[in-house]
Amino acid sequence: MKKLIICSLLLLSLILLVGCNIKITKNTPAPSVPVTAETTVVETTPPPPPAPVVVQNTSCKDNADCTGVLQCIDGSCRTVASLYKTDCDQKCNYNTVKIITSDGEPFTLNRGNGDYAYAGAVEWKLLSGPDYCPGSNSLVPIAIIKKTTGKILGEEVITIHKGETSKIITHPTIARVRFTVKVDNYTETCS
Repeated sequence: MKKLIICSLLLLSLILLVGCNIKITKNTPAPSVPVTAETTVVETTPPPPPAPVVVQNTSCKDNADCTGVLQCIDGSCRTVASLYKTDCDQKCNYNTVKIITSDGEPFTLNRGNGDYAYAGAVEWKLLSGPDYCPGSNSLVPIAIIKKTTGKILGEEVITIHKGETSKIITHPTIARVRFTVKVDNYTETCS
């Protein structure tokens, strides 16, 4: 057993020496590395930051027309984050949004929440977004999901400024659907 362990260690040492490309010959002293009290500091330039990803705004009518993480926002494939200016020191965001729908129902909702209209044929939800620069005329992104008997027929995102009403939202199979959403107000906080 002892011989097996010693042989294994010798074999491992040999593999390491061959792998490191070190040649040791008989009667040849091992190379020595001079030890000095000096320390050399090498300054390196950090690599440049990666180039920003350029997203082409492809025309669309539905999220299915877009690829990857892109959504169909106001007829163009892009991300919610691309709607906002974010390169500043002070940042703002909003959470509580007062919505009035075309059926006259008022809602005060946080991002991520929504409701439905026309017995569930149209579902809508406030989408989350990044912290943005103050005064950047922020938009409220709202996901619109059109359904029939629980099956999703189409999804898109519309954006609305404070005080504005959306375009008329229709449904592909229910002609009477003429839905709008108004962003009446929202509470913005800045840090």
